[in-house]
Amino acid sequence: ENRLHGKPRAKVRCRHCQNVMSIDISRLKTTGQKGWPVSLPENLLFGEDLKKVIISNFKNLYPMPHIMLKARQLLSDPMSDFKEIGKLVKTDQALASRILKVANSAYYGMSGQVSTIQQAGFLLGSRALVRIITMLGQSKMQRTALKGYGINSGDMWRHSLAVAVGSDIIAKEISPEYSGEAFLTGLLHDAGKILLDSYILERKDVFNEISRTNHNSMIEIEEKVLGIDHAIVSSELCINWNLPEFVAQAIRFHHHPSSSKANLLAYVIHAADTIVHMTDSSTFKLARSSGMENGLKFLHMDEKGLQNLVRRIFENVESLEEDLSLIHISEPTRPY
Repeated sequence: ENRLHGKPRAKVRCRHCQNVMSIDISRLKTTGQKGWPVSLPENLLFGEDLKKVIISNFKNLYPMPHIMLKARQLLSDPMSDFKEIGKLVKTDQALASRILKVANSAYYGMSGQVSTIQQAGFLLGSRALVRIITMLGQSKMQRTALKGYGINSGDMWRHSLAVAVGSDIIAKEISPEYSGEAFLTGLLHDAGKILLDSYILERKDVFNEISRTNHNSMIEIEEKVLGIDHAIVSSELCINWNLPEFVAQAIRFHHHPSSSKANLLAYVIHAADTIVHMTDSSTFKLARSSGMENGLKFLHMDEKGLQNLVRRIFENVESLEEDLSLIHISEPTRPY
């Protein structure tokens, strides 16, 4: 299979007898689960078995940043104040300096005005403070290259950040009650890919072949190769982290929001994800497609309005990226 490079037939010379043989790759395959002609070793996990192993390893493979969990708990308590958050964050000075750096960024419009965590909370509000903590908690994990998927270092992070920003903007326009969780949901919508990447890598030949020979979406390809998709894994991660149920469901159905039992946040994430995928971020140019038409209907926008939305998304992402790039995310710190 490695020597055929995707061709259905080829001629190869035997290393031993030097005779030329005609190889038909279709005859080498066995029919896998769901009738797909894929050849997977029997010892590889698939479907529910794979899902159970991933879920059992969440704490080791993708632990929730401790500071993010504690901050969410404190800010959900009406009796707590920003002093408590400040005390918590001070236990990790490196993180505290990162929070202040982002709080003073152009994105939040507070350049040079924020000098303490408590002040950041008062000026920006609790939602913005949790958002910053979440971004910093996710940035290192999502900046890694995914060799199985063929995603370069930083690409997934930029996509997730763009979907988070887009989801936040859209939610504020059409459903303000979701604006508090929209950014977090957008940031985590593809987190399952990180957990599935090693399993994709060990099935790389089959993954590449199905990607090359079929016009399927990524979750359809994952279903064929793994018996599970990244949206399910991302959703299970949210459940494991005790995030709100509607957040987990929005992520679970962000590719097919019509199956979400009217979860509006699923539609918001889907719209933002579709817009980001359709846009050339260097030119802000949208590719016309059925996704664009659906987006116009859902957002009640004309093309000009959608183009303005795209520009807002990527200008905000560029602003955030510029400030985050100045922060040494990879520097060693205590786990948080």
